Amino acid sequence: MPKLWDQRAHLRSAAPSWLNAAERAAKVDAPMQAMKLFVLLLAPSWAAKFLMRSSASRDDREAPACPGNVLPDDVAAGPHKTLGKAQFADIIDPAKLRAALESSEDWEVGKTWQLSLTANSMRKKSVTYAFAGGGHGFLSVTVPGGAVDVELKSTDTVKSLASETDFEYRGKDAVVTDDDVILTNVCLRPITCESFKECKPSSDWKLVEDAASKPGNSREECCVQLMCKDEESCDSTQYKKSDEWETLVGSTVDRCCTPIACNMTELCAGSQWKPREGSGLLGSTTKDCCEPRMCSEYTCEESSKKGRKGDYDKLQGSSEGECCELKSCKSFDCSVSPSWMDKKDKDSLMGSTFIECCDEKYCKDFTCKPLSKWKPLNTTLPAGTDRPGYTNERCCEALSCEAYNCSTPSMKLKPGKRLGSSDDECCETRLCEEYTCSSATKWVHKADVGSKGLSQPGYSDEECCDKVMCSAYSCSPVTKWAPKNKTARESTQGSTNEECCEPLFCEAYTCSGDSDGDGESTKYYKMRDTNHFKYQGSTDEECCVPKPCSTYKTDFPTKFKRKTDRDLLGSTDAECFEPLWCKDYCCEDKTKVKKPDADAIQGSTDAECCMTKSS
Repeated sequence: MPKLWDQRAHLRSAAPSWLNAAERAAKVDAPMQAMKLFVLLLAPSWAAKFLMRSSASRDDREAPACPGNVLPDDVAAGPHKTLGKAQFADIIDPAKLRAALESSEDWEVGKTWQLSLTANSMRKKSVTYAFAGGGHGFLSVTVPGGAVDVELKSTDTVKSLASETDFEYRGKDAVVTDDDVILTNVCLRPITCESFKECKPSSDWKLVEDAASKPGNSREECCVQLMCKDEESCDSTQYKKSDEWETLVGSTVDRCCTPIACNMTELCAGSQWKPREGSGLLGSTTKDCCEPRMCSEYTCEESSKKGRKGDYDKLQGSSEGECCELKSCKSFDCSVSPSWMDKKDKDSLMGSTFIECCDEKYCKDFTCKPLSKWKPLNTTLPAGTDRPGYTNERCCEALSCEAYNCSTPSMKLKPGKRLGSSDDECCETRLCEEYTCSSATKWVHKADVGSKGLSQPGYSDEECCDKVMCSAYSCSPVTKWAPKNKTARESTQGSTNEECCEPLFCEAYTCSGDSDGDGESTKYYKMRDTNHFKYQGSTDEECCVPKPCSTYKTDFPTKFKRKTDRDLLGSTDAECFEPLWCKDYCCEDKTKVKKPDADAIQGSTDAECCMTKSS
């Protein structure tokens, strides 16, 4: 210990004079306004706010909420600054700190204490503080760089006497810039039993009631021994108090009580109980040690006049008297079957069957209903006896809707098997979604679902389809079909040529090329109708067969030459040929010359175009 103190003294004496001066200045309560101005000029805005908050804490020092804190309120509140401090410099006034610790009975070397504080730092690097002692100090805390209202805690054992204790700055570099670290809300207290977790076993020990405030860190200091007389009354049918119960340590049934083994012979005697199965069963009552014997396990001698009692499965017992009884017709209900009725002396009869207790009903006394669904059967059987029964099923013949025909096509049989013989019982209205319009060209199907979201009822063109009128139809091709008159189109249904248009037949058409008006064309042959077929159309292509010039031959081959267009139609020289003019001809006979009027003469021979030269 002296060596450590010598080292600290040496470091302090070796520090530069400006550092010592700074340390002395830090201990003087200099005007805070000057410091604020200096920091506001050099530090960032968050640091200025930090110093203002520190200044406020000086003016309003309230002891932090820390039960058991040994530090006086002014020391606890702070602020404790680091500015101007060198390594091992005191952060808390040593005199006040030692005085506080010397007044505490719990500050002893080896005891566990707890330190907590609030830190604000304008430094970028972390800074460490600790109490002197133990070589490396104890109860150390490290303030992270840039900390703002960071709460730090440390728990450690005491390593120095109260008279020699200091809380020091442990950083290696002196704090000589404006990057101060300020500590507030300092709480130093012995660790309380609240943190002690070794009150074990929990069956024998528990934490003291004032654990939150009582100093301590051992079972002797923090735990209370549990006694059976205080914790476990052994108030059970399966246990009794142990002989040493008054002085026995513990709080559980196993530690404090003696088990009571079941006495099956005594507790489970009789016809209504049986021993529970299993070993080591505990108890002193029938409920603990026995199971009920139920009549459901007992077999009665069964007959129609004798058997188990009613609700036998809920009855407890194992004997005839407990579980069995004679059966009386008085308790038999004939009405559960509509085909039976009570006998006149039923209450005095013994039995449990319809034959023993009831009289049968007959169909002759029964009326089938409703008659639309049931048809009466013959009330006398082929053997001549009355037909037994008193229900539709036994006395009547069912009328099934499957054999019924709905009265109108707009109705259909309801789905499923059902009884009935009328539309109301067997039929339902058909829906348009099932109907197909009679003509796809004259009707268009309406929407299956109406404006209210319901299926459209109906089964006819008028109910399920909309008319398609010829007034909206265009005849095509127009060369074969002509629209009917307006009145007819507006009143006629249809959407085809046949329904809405008049046919145009070739018999009324004259082929092109009838230049002389005699009904015969020189370019086409007219198609001829037969007894079974009439050509339809109003154009050459539909009604006529072309006469190609390629099949026509002229009777004057020396006066005409065939036109070069191979697609020409015609059956005359003018349509198919071009004239040959003598003006274009050269006489072959050298003794002849062209006729004077060669421009107006057709021909291509000497005979047609030439004459003998005049001498």
